[in-house]
Amino acid sequence: MNLILPVPDKPTPYQEGLLHWIWKSRHFDLSGLYTVEGLPLTILDPGIHNHSDGPDFLNANIKIGSIRWFGDVEIHWREQDWNLHRHHKNRGFNQVVLHVVYDAPRNKNKAPVLRQDQTRIPTLHLRPFLKEPLQSFLERFNRPGALP
Repeated sequence: MNLILPVPDKPTPYQEGLLHWIWKSRHFDLSGLYTVEGLPLTILDPGIHNHSDGPDFLNANIKIGSIRWFGDVEIHWREQDWNLHRHHKNRGFNQVVLHVVYDAPRNKNKAPVLRQDQTRIPTLHLRPFLKEPLQSFLERFNRPGALP
């Protein structure tokens, strides 16, 4: 497997490890989850945290719409980080079944997130489902020069 290292366009305000913790410990509202594409989402198992190269969580068990998926989950601060990290060119990310992002563009005509094999990946926009204290913390922390 040929993995390509990510090349971010600019540094994120803090490490993705915080989002990994939120996903792993499920510190968000699990009821009424849906993807950016409008499909209902159920997280049966968030997967195993991968501390090496490749997707962030392995062997997740999720249900999107009426289909149950077993595969990997990749987590980013922004939806466009998928392409900035060059995952769309990397076969090692073809098993990703869900792209979780803190922030997603509001543009309904945006290009879909694609794997290297050109198949679409459903996206979960996490921010609307965060519990209020955590969402407020992240919003304040995102402002330059502000301490949460």
